[in-house]
Amino acid sequence: MSNPQPLLIPRPRTLILTADDETEWSCVNCCLPFESFLHSLEPSLSAIFQQLEILTGKHWQQINTAESPQNHLNQQLLIRNDPSLPPQAYDLYLEKKGISIVSRDAAGAYHALQTLIQLARIYPEKYPHIQIHDSPAVLNRGYMIDISRNKVPTIKSLKALIDQLASLKYNQLQLYTEHTFAFSKHKTVWKDASPLTSEDILELDAYCTQRFIELIPNLNTFGHLERWLRHPAYRPLAECPNGWQRPDGYGMPWGSTLHPSPESENFIQGILDEYLPLFTSNQCNIGGDEPWELGTGRSRERCEREGKSNVYIDFINRIAKIAGSYKKNVQFWADIILENPTHITDLAPNLTGMVWGYEAIHPFEDQCKTMVQSKIPFYLAPGTSTWNSLGTRLTTALTNIESAARLATKYHAAGLLLTDWGDYGHHQPMSLSGPPIHFAAQQFWNPIEEDNHWVLAMSRHTFETNDPTFAQALIRLGQINDTLNTQPPNRSPLVTILLTHDERIDEALEHISILELETVETELQKIRSMMTIAQLHCDDREQIRAEVILSIEFLLWATDRGILYLQSDTKSLTQQQRNELTELIIRFETLWLGCNCSGGLDESVQRFKRLLLPFVKPASNTALWPPSLEH
Repeated sequence: MSNPQPLLIPRPRTLILTADDETEWSCVNCCLPFESFLHSLEPSLSAIFQQLEILTGKHWQQINTAESPQNHLNQQLLIRNDPSLPPQAYDLYLEKKGISIVSRDAAGAYHALQTLIQLARIYPEKYPHIQIHDSPAVLNRGYMIDISRNKVPTIKSLKALIDQLASLKYNQLQLYTEHTFAFSKHKTVWKDASPLTSEDILELDAYCTQRFIELIPNLNTFGHLERWLRHPAYRPLAECPNGWQRPDGYGMPWGSTLHPSPESENFIQGILDEYLPLFTSNQCNIGGDEPWELGTGRSRERCEREGKSNVYIDFINRIAKIAGSYKKNVQFWADIILENPTHITDLAPNLTGMVWGYEAIHPFEDQCKTMVQSKIPFYLAPGTSTWNSLGTRLTTALTNIESAARLATKYHAAGLLLTDWGDYGHHQPMSLSGPPIHFAAQQFWNPIEEDNHWVLAMSRHTFETNDPTFAQALIRLGQINDTLNTQPPNRSPLVTILLTHDERIDEALEHISILELETVETELQKIRSMMTIAQLHCDDREQIRAEVILSIEFLLWATDRGILYLQSDTKSLTQQQRNELTELIIRFETLWLGCNCSGGLDESVQRFKRLLLPFVKPASNTALWPPSLEH
């Protein structure tokens, strides 16, 4: 065959080039059958046909199957039903006589049309004759973005993300929420956070539905409520109203975990009553991870008497009952029950455990075995590893994702959820999450031993260019962390150097050498040069390029800082370093507002600005080092 295999992502299970012949695109009539299985597809067709018209330069339209065939020169796009195919599966045929799609359900037909869009991008004038037979390895393939640790994307940015996820055949989206929803009775909590409103959720839910993505409500309801419990009105609900501290030194001057009490239950009832009805999904995620203080404050005696695991499960079950009243199947983070699985079978029957872990060697297999033995439905939740790293932990992310996808298939997990957190300022731009998002799209749909196919496909379909330079530079940036001998969990040492105040910089550099930093610096400069000259043709190309280059220059500033300290033992920033950091902060603020709301920006920027101020020792119950092992 003269035609090479097309760069599709995710790569289909079976793709056959049936002949050397090619057929020119012409105007296309889409003939939909009357079967009800396609009713939910019709609202999606207008946007799909618009994309296809732009790519092929030909007119695409839907016609009623009862109508007489229109212009005989028009090609036909025929869609028909085959109940024998698996859920979401499709067959796609590009032939001389036209195009046909066979699917069991509307979701399968939609996935086929997304593949057709990618083929039209690759072959804008003539298409080769192709047969594709495709189906997903895992039915539920989700992505979760943190919108509570400072960064709340604009609605425009979220819609662009949804379009990208749909193209990559994800079918679930979660917006991790603590306080960034405009609850009608809780303005004190969200007033400076640029929260999503009820109207925003309804708009996003409808937008997702038309793209066969389920927008699953995600609202933490047990731990990670420090943005609520810091306010006097909510402190009575806290396990430790006056603050807490772990043995490793991490803590807060206010609570982060609810006291499992009737008052807390009533509070949760109130916020879920307002939040859950906005979503058409029959699922929700109630959080429940890392309730650090549980058993150390007001529930100490009860936990000693009944056992901490039992107290935890009892309260999770109560929250699940509230969510269940809205006919929701309830997801929750499974870290606590996996610490002591003795009573895991006491969980409510409508609960699904979200088994999360973000390191390359995370023990997913042992945790899968525990969940299977306990007969608890579960997802596996790997991570992008872009938080606290500015995209430099890609090797960890790829291994983590591959492991989760492989084991999800082996142990029949209910789904997979790629998590993208925003700890400690959410400084990473969305573009740095592109590589793990694309790799996970392939692994979640069709887990295969990958070469660089997905990198080239990302370049072609997301950056809309045949020049792979930018995508390859992103991969090289993701491998920067591999050159360092020290590999702390959940963060890059370079970002630790970047954000650590003068008084603690010696600790940040304790296991790093000048040679390592000089090697990193040289590589970062090469990557920046690649980014500068790379061709990009996507609509947001200037924003993407500027964001990634700024991230690289933050890392270069950190390496320069580390080298200077190790050479001279001078902790204080030089005036030149202060000036350079100030300029980087100004660019950061501008780029943030290019695709995110203003709420949270000041708090995020303070992580940088505090380096320009004299060191002030925090209160005794506020951690300096090490950082939390939270998401």
